[in-house]
Amino acid sequence: MKFARSILMLPRFHKRLISIAVDMLGLWLVAVMAIWLRFGDSVFPLLDYLPAIALLSILALPIFITRGLYRAVVRYIGHHFAMTVLTSVTMVFVLWAAAIFMLDLKFPRSAIVIAWLLALFYISITRLAARWLLSEGLAKSHYASRKKCGDFWCGFVRETVAQCAGKGIRL
Repeated sequence: MKFARSILMLPRFHKRLISIAVDMLGLWLVAVMAIWLRFGDSVFPLLDYLPAIALLSILALPIFITRGLYRAVVRYIGHHFAMTVLTSVTMVFVLWAAAIFMLDLKFPRSAIVIAWLLALFYISITRLAARWLLSEGLAKSHYASRKKCGDFWCGFVRETVAQCAGKGIRL
């Protein structure tokens, strides 16, 4: 859990940069994996598909930023965040498919759908994994001190009630 604590100690800007880098690398891997799944073979001309793969990251970054995927504090995301991920990833892939067809880039059509499904899975899992990792790190570092604070307040209330009872004041 030292890793989680070291991530928690980073400034917010650095955490966002890490998140952006992980997403961009992941989208490249998702596109390559979609081609691999489509052809069923690990040997394919990757350089032919490189412009389309690069375009995916170029389109995804501004959409993910404007839709708030990097603004939300990962530890506190709720279930409504799943809808944001779904709409953001879908928007990216609709634009990507349109750009591939308009620019006449070489990329298998069925691999676009496979990549969309893989990207939904990838973006969701990375957010949930970060939430779990950071909340576990938080539980071991910050929540331990909160227990002491709770004990302090319990003792304070107990003393106040005892003082009031000794003076005949009813609460």
